[in-house]
Amino acid sequence: MSTRTSPRRARALLPVAVMAVLAVLATLAPVAVPAAHADPDGSDLGRPRWVGGWTAAPLGAGSSTDTEQHQGFDDQTVRNVVHLQAGGDTVRIELSNAHGEQAIHLGAVTVAVHTGGGELDEATLREVTFGGHRDAVIGEGALLVSDPVDLEVDPGTDLAVSIHLSDPTGPVTWHQNAEATSYLADSDRTGETSGDGFAEISSWFFLSEVSVLSAQSRGTVVAFGDSITEGYRSTTDANLRYPDLLNERLRSGSPGLVHSVVNEGIGGNRLLTNSFGTVRDHLSAQSRFVRDVVARPNVERVIATFGTNDLASYGGNADGEPATVDDLVRGMQNLIAQAHAHDIEIMVGTIPPFGGSSIHNDRTEQVRQDYNTWVRISGEPDAVADFDQALRDPDDPERMRAAYDSGDHVHPGDQGYQAMADAIELRWVQGRGSQPAPVEDHLILGSLEMAQPMTGGTAQPVRLPVTNRASTPVTLTVRLDLPDGWQAEPVSLELDPGQDGVAELLVTPPQEPATATLTAAVDAGSVVVLGRPTAEVATVPTAERAVWALDFGGSDTPVLEGYRGISPEDVAEDQPVRWLDGTIDWRDRGNTDDLRRDFVLSDQPGTLRLTIPAGTHRVYLLTGDSSYAGGRLVVREGDSVVADTEDKLTAGEFRWLEFDLDGGDTGREVDLTFSVSGAGTWRVNALAVLDGEVGPDRTER
Repeated sequence: MSTRTSPRRARALLPVAVMAVLAVLATLAPVAVPAAHADPDGSDLGRPRWVGGWTAAPLGAGSSTDTEQHQGFDDQTVRNVVHLQAGGDTVRIELSNAHGEQAIHLGAVTVAVHTGGGELDEATLREVTFGGHRDAVIGEGALLVSDPVDLEVDPGTDLAVSIHLSDPTGPVTWHQNAEATSYLADSDRTGETSGDGFAEISSWFFLSEVSVLSAQSRGTVVAFGDSITEGYRSTTDANLRYPDLLNERLRSGSPGLVHSVVNEGIGGNRLLTNSFGTVRDHLSAQSRFVRDVVARPNVERVIATFGTNDLASYGGNADGEPATVDDLVRGMQNLIAQAHAHDIEIMVGTIPPFGGSSIHNDRTEQVRQDYNTWVRISGEPDAVADFDQALRDPDDPERMRAAYDSGDHVHPGDQGYQAMADAIELRWVQGRGSQPAPVEDHLILGSLEMAQPMTGGTAQPVRLPVTNRASTPVTLTVRLDLPDGWQAEPVSLELDPGQDGVAELLVTPPQEPATATLTAAVDAGSVVVLGRPTAEVATVPTAERAVWALDFGGSDTPVLEGYRGISPEDVAEDQPVRWLDGTIDWRDRGNTDDLRRDFVLSDQPGTLRLTIPAGTHRVYLLTGDSSYAGGRLVVREGDSVVADTEDKLTAGEFRWLEFDLDGGDTGREVDLTFSVSGAGTWRVNALAVLDGEVGPDRTER
């Protein structure tokens, strides 16, 4: 394997305050770093090299200002206890202020072997210096690497890194889910070996890496993933995360030099998009790969396992929707490309089963299985860890085997993490090659694309992107599974090997407003098809067919073309449509089309007055919320109930209600009262009154 860029040089690529990092590093004493990689003939095996002994991906304090991590520390000592995966006679620590909002002042830092509770082995207590100085400053957004510390440690040693934070820190940089106990005390306790006065804490603060100068290790392997990699719900202080157990397998099953496996899992982490807090608080896997993988010392391989959070209702692609197989494949291809660009081999893990959890439904299960098939058959990863196969119940493969389940049906327990460690091929981890998986011809389907909302009674294009990963040209037929009243003819598409194409179908919705699920089905003969794209669509009547075409929301939210915007502020008596009473609010979710994204809502009755021309008119009212469940909506004219959802709507569910209004012989004013039956709030997105004479001017505000 060829020599790669020095891990310390790779820090320049980090999405943090780089100049601050360089300014701090410039103060450090020179450190002799051995060759980054073994010579091809193995002649330097046994020579000391820096390897990862322990790592944790740094996170920010988040947006809430009343938490302890946001308020930070002041004249306190944090004693981080970490479990080393490499042995040697010298250690070095990295401290991170990547997510801080001010410089951090360090009064003193020490390392020592941890013996239990907050106590240390006095004979191993060592002062840590930075450029020869006991105290130091970590700039805002910066990293600080210590001088080498003479301390002999073995693989499996619990090391305590005690940090005196002499001044107020403000919001911290931390790793929340440690699954391990660390300690906190007032004042400078870095030089004390007693645990008296230390309180237990369950997170690591400011410490992001302990590297070891080791003659016992070949290099570093990074376990890169979400909370499953992190070891969430494993037994606290038992070091039973799957990377811990993989290290044990390596040490017991591989004579001679072994690699150390470090853990860069983050709870809630996504492959595709940043999540939780601010952007820099919780970077996606694609965004943090250089920081958390490439920049670790002497990294040769990475095990990447992502996708569960991308499929969750709160996760998704760049549009805020749950990810498709095409999204996940493209995201993992990005990680593969990043790894190969830095001469790092990559093993990709399949997504474990999550049946029985809130994430699981027919769509997410289909995407999970299609993505896992791609991992197994595409040949794009250097190796595969089939965690799905290792964890699933053979009698119910959508669920985790009960003995492996921690109880939430997403995260394994201790036995499940052991099964994951056992599923990884040791030959590959040790750089001795891997049995390649058979590569099969396959197609990857993208997401259905169309204008939203669709117009009732009008033919409109619906497009399906397709990628041919087959070794030969493929002719495929695309059709849409449609509800009654919808029309579309199948289309055929020819694609050469490696070619991207788009199948375009003309779809005609029914004349009247509707909501529907469109599902694509592709026939490509014997070629494996990955993906079964679906789209939730809404149709609307054209404004030309309507007496009133009303789009509800805020005074500045988008208004559907041709419709009149109605906000809670529309109460003036001279307005042809206005609110009479009620405390009305509005929301704009911003994650769907102009029809469904915004709406008005209240937990109290609200009355809307509008003028209805002579004659009987069909009325359509849209209710729903793309992000949250809504209460049961009841619509009354006077004492009469004219429409009722009859039950609550789930998050993402929309319904058109229909009823008639009679304008009499000459037309009249009608008062519609919206209320909620039971708990919750009612919502109204749009209202269209059809089949009458053209009403007042429907200009957009």
